[in-house]
Amino acid sequence: MIFPGCNRTARLLCAAVISACAICGCVPPDETGSQNERPPLPPPDETLNELLAFYDERYDDTAGLVAEGFVSVGYHSQLPTGARVFPTRESLVYAIALLRRNEEGDAARAARIVKEVLTTQDADPNSPTFGVWPWHANEPIAEMSSPDLNWADFCGAALAQLLIDHADQLPTQLKDELRQGLRRATTAIRKRNVGPGYTNIAILGAGVCVAAGELFGDDSLIAYGRERLEVVVGRTADHGPADGVFSATDLRVRYELIGNNVKADELGDGRFTLMAGKHHVVIHTCPGRLGDHEVVWQLGHEDDRVYVDGIAYRGEERDFDFSKPIDLELAAGIELLAQNEPIAQTPPVVGRSGNSIETTWRPEKDSPPLTVETPVATAH
Repeated sequence: MIFPGCNRTARLLCAAVISACAICGCVPPDETGSQNERPPLPPPDETLNELLAFYDERYDDTAGLVAEGFVSVGYHSQLPTGARVFPTRESLVYAIALLRRNEEGDAARAARIVKEVLTTQDADPNSPTFGVWPWHANEPIAEMSSPDLNWADFCGAALAQLLIDHADQLPTQLKDELRQGLRRATTAIRKRNVGPGYTNIAILGAGVCVAAGELFGDDSLIAYGRERLEVVVGRTADHGPADGVFSATDLRVRYELIGNNVKADELGDGRFTLMAGKHHVVIHTCPGRLGDHEVVWQLGHEDDRVYVDGIAYRGEERDFDFSKPIDLELAAGIELLAQNEPIAQTPPVVGRSGNSIETTWRPEKDSPPLTVETPVATAH
């Protein structure tokens, strides 16, 4: 996903994860139920000052949130590129940074931001997106093409960090609202229960649950989060060290669509469609191989998700060394279409250019060209 200021945001979100994980420093309550005294935070560093300067310029005092120009990635949001938006995640990151700086007026601005973001969370316990936030405050969950369930994890981590590091800087009523929002986020995280293959979200959601469990004195949340972290650690250990060498019996890439009432179909000629609401994604696959193994493209579905897998290897356990280029040819093109838009019919033309594959589609007359997207590789 593409967000302006993403690198700056990612640095502070990493801090949120570290603060959220019990194994990384979340201080448990003492016997009276109160939080043990935490050591003082170090003074702001250059990275934090850089982030603050970036968001200070983008703060909208009327909305009480960060404002920026939207860059559409073609899914989740229906807003066009260039629309003025008020991002929820980035606004929470800014609130944490303000409290970290803690100069005159920072705490009041941070409190206002947090309150505004909390109002955008889905608080309906009967809703399938209960506990999730929209990308933008000015595009509610109900108006998104498909809500991004990861926002329960991202925003939940920010709420946990606010309660762990900055509770004494916030009004009592707002702290209560933060706890309610965090509790809703953990409900969404546990309901979704992503597997260890979705590494960053598996770790982030586990950390949020552990932190919330310790803040609330909820042993079941702590147990769930720690077990989930142990599964991720165990999976990493089973599949090799972090030097790029993995042992696996199954190696594939996946295009996945998650949401309510999602559908999928095979169109023939190596084409698949994943559908949600009034739009659908058409995946045009190319012949590929991993060494002597042909890539097999396969449609699948489970619960609230549909997907297309490009299976590069499935067989006896073997080692894959991703620390250097491997002999893999795999490509697919993506069309994001409304229901009444025509699908490109002509098969792709594939050529070589050094160590890469060039893929070109010839769509119908007057249709825009297809883009080429690279999926994420997973090993099992």
